[in-house]
Amino acid sequence: MRFIKFTGMVRAKLGILIPCRIAVSCSCGKPRMKLYNLDNSPYSARVRILIRQRDLPVDIVPPPVALRTDAFAQRFPLAKLPQLELDDGRSIGESAVILRYLNDIFPGTSPADPSPEARARDGMLASFADTHLAPALFPLFASLIGRADVGVESQLDLVRLQLQHLEALLASWPGDIGEPDVGDICLATVVAYTLEVGGALGAPDLMSGLEIANAWWNGVRQWPAVEQTLTEMLEAHRAFLAGL
Repeated sequence: MRFIKFTGMVRAKLGILIPCRIAVSCSCGKPRMKLYNLDNSPYSARVRILIRQRDLPVDIVPPPVALRTDAFAQRFPLAKLPQLELDDGRSIGESAVILRYLNDIFPGTSPADPSPEARARDGMLASFADTHLAPALFPLFASLIGRADVGVESQLDLVRLQLQHLEALLASWPGDIGEPDVGDICLATVVAYTLEVGGALGAPDLMSGLEIANAWWNGVRQWPAVEQTLTEMLEAHRAFLAGL
């Protein structure tokens, strides 16, 4: 199924012509897009949230070859997941890029066009997740699975510092988030992993005292697609740890 954007004029009440942009779906007989996915990956989880939130015609499938093999590197140019395979066989990597692409090609499924300020907030949250919080978290994850020897307490302090920065960032953009957008989705999966890893390392209270961040966290999880996917992601993470 493909969505087609139509721009034209419609006649409203009183006979006034107004411009419109309509997204309609059609069955074009082409293969559906595929998201090559890992259930325990916060980056794959982001895309699954958007697909479910907006009921997008994208199949979610596991990689067809084993990870960290020559065949995997040949099949996936960036040698990592997620990867979105288009209906013409081309592929898109990097979760944030995939999310933006899906937003662009399915305009009729997304909320009303956001203001420049809303887009700025969205971009800041996505950037914060990937360039501030995730780098502080990853050494702890590596320590948890026995692949790195780090000072856990000092690294936890770095995570706490980043969460304080998040509190300040959210405070500077007050208001209800409404339906989670790309920035909220990107941030939610990393926050979920942060709290999970922190709890496993004896720090279950990483967001204690962060009133605004906790309000955002509780709000974003009210959306069924978010809660379902985060639960699925963390269950897969725990299964991964159990198999080590």
